[in-house]
Amino acid sequence: MTHNQTNEAVDTKKTSCNNMARFCSDEGKMIIKKFIKKLSFLNFSKYERKRSIPLLNPSKDEIERLTLKEVDSLASEKKYKKALKLIATSIASGAKTNKILLKKAFLLSQIGQYSEAHEIWEKLSNLTNKPKIAALAKKSLETSKHLQTNHINSVKLLIDTLHAIAHKYQQKLNHLPTSKDEYSGENIIPAIRREAEIARAYELPKLSSDIIEQTLQAGLESPLLINDKALTMSMLGQHKKALEILTSLEQEIKNPSIKNTIKESITNLEKSASHHQTKRSIYLIKQSKVLAISSEIEANCIPDEFNANSELEVKSLIFGVAINCIKTNPKACLRIVNSILDYFPDDGASMQLKGEALAELKRDKEAINIWAKLANSEHEETADKARQSISQLLAQKALLISAEKSPQEALSIFIDEHLKINLVPTFNELITPILNQTEPDNETLFDPELEQHQLQLQFNTIVIQRLEAQLINQSNSKNRSPAQNPAAISKTASKAG
Repeated sequence: MTHNQTNEAVDTKKTSCNNMARFCSDEGKMIIKKFIKKLSFLNFSKYERKRSIPLLNPSKDEIERLTLKEVDSLASEKKYKKALKLIATSIASGAKTNKILLKKAFLLSQIGQYSEAHEIWEKLSNLTNKPKIAALAKKSLETSKHLQTNHINSVKLLIDTLHAIAHKYQQKLNHLPTSKDEYSGENIIPAIRREAEIARAYELPKLSSDIIEQTLQAGLESPLLINDKALTMSMLGQHKKALEILTSLEQEIKNPSIKNTIKESITNLEKSASHHQTKRSIYLIKQSKVLAISSEIEANCIPDEFNANSELEVKSLIFGVAINCIKTNPKACLRIVNSILDYFPDDGASMQLKGEALAELKRDKEAINIWAKLANSEHEETADKARQSISQLLAQKALLISAEKSPQEALSIFIDEHLKINLVPTFNELITPILNQTEPDNETLFDPELEQHQLQLQFNTIVIQRLEAQLINQSNSKNRSPAQNPAAISKTASKAG
């Protein structure tokens, strides 16, 4: 072999060795990269950018630290299932540490999987060589069992409430446990969603709405419940608001499956808006009939949905059913008139009647709140009737107060209650005995008109005096130094006098 041939062989061998070394190095790096990619919580771009830092296999402690950091971040956003997937990946990579298991148990408890969570905490609480971990696991187990009991009791109460709501609509909820005693802690949101869906299919959107709202108020959360709520709102005529809810929800949700469900709902809502609008009368008829039957009142006046004419006729007939039972069955009256307002929320006559039904049920504050809204109506007749209703109710209250307190106090309360809701206090005949008590020496007038005029003047004078007193009090409170003590001032003034 010549000298040149020898050199060529040597060079070839060196090149081969270099290539082999580079291949081994590259292959090693690829294995590590693949391992790191399995850990979704690692930001691989940092390794790409910092070429000067050697790519090393992270230790179990480092994997634990990074896992827990990312899991805590997800848990703070209530992304418990995503956090559990991350923990599963970490455990599969060999990082099955006690701290990671503690966190897994916590996440399982947050999604209602108490049995699995308690099993993990039970095992960790028996670790004799890890007293801190054991103590933490024991405390977590006790707390979780307490929370589980509260959750189960809350859901049991919800189950009974939902059955009572369905009974009001003459329906049965066959997908829920028949009683709270049959509930053992399972996730009932799918069953509740199914019942709400059936209610919509039966053209009872308010029942669907009541089921969903009661569930949300009980603390059960799910984006799919919000999705179903929007579908129900659309049937009740709140199409624009329903679309706003779904659009906002679709932007927040990351889960592809849920996101697709919401997108489908948006598409369906856009297509069905006019359809639900044309069926408002039918929905109202069906709802009013079942509520009348459950309230044990005559429902023959309510038309059949197949013979329904104009919306105005339907609304008028159902309004007649409600007003006919306001004295004998105000609870039934409230149910029926609420049905009208479910589909025609701005109907002034129905709002007025709702206030009257609430007053009959001694729910005075609610009645006044309803009438106070009507008192600002552009329709003068509607506004005037609402103001008269408020005055009548407050006068009745003043009469009761005057039996226990002075007539001046009773009149002051009567006036102040008007002012609280931005209404001008008006004379009401019911307060005549109270006014007579304030000035017993007034001579009796035999002309009714003159007597009415005198009472009106007397009342107006009291109103003016009351307003002046309030203005003086406000002025004094503004002028008083914040450091001054009203009680001290009172005592000083008393001594000075």
